Amino acid sequence: AALPAALPASLLPSPEMLLAHLLAAVLLGLLLRRGEAALFRLVRLSVRGLAEGALVRSLRAAVGLARALLTGLPGAGGPPVRGLRGRRYGPGRPRPLYLEHSVSRRGPPDVRLAA
Repeated sequence: AALPAALPASLLPSPEMLLAHLLAAVLLGLLLRRGEAALFRLVRLSVRGLAEGALVRSLRAAVGLARALLTGLPGAGGPPVRGLRGRRYGPGRPRPLYLEHSVSRRGPPDVRLAA
C-alpha cells in the first residue's frame, strides 16, 4: 500500500494551530508553577502549624504538671475522695459496664418473644 504524496504535508500543523498549542503550553506551565508554589506554601504552613502545636502541647503539659504539683496528690493526707454512685447501685454492687438504656437486637429472638 503506497502512501499518497500529499500525506506528509497534511501532517504538519498550520501556523495558527502551532501558536494555539504554544499558548496553551505556556498557560499550563504558568498554572502548574503557581499550583506547585501554592502546594509548597501549604506544606510549609502545615509544618509550622505542627511545630507550634507541639509547642502548645508541651506548654499545656508543663502547666498541668505545675498545677498538679501545686495542688498536691489526691488522697495524700486528706480525707478519701468518694465517687458518686447511682441510687440503683449500693456500695457493694459494681456498676455494669454496658449502657443501662441500650437495646441489643442481634441474634435470633428470645424464646418468650417467638411464641
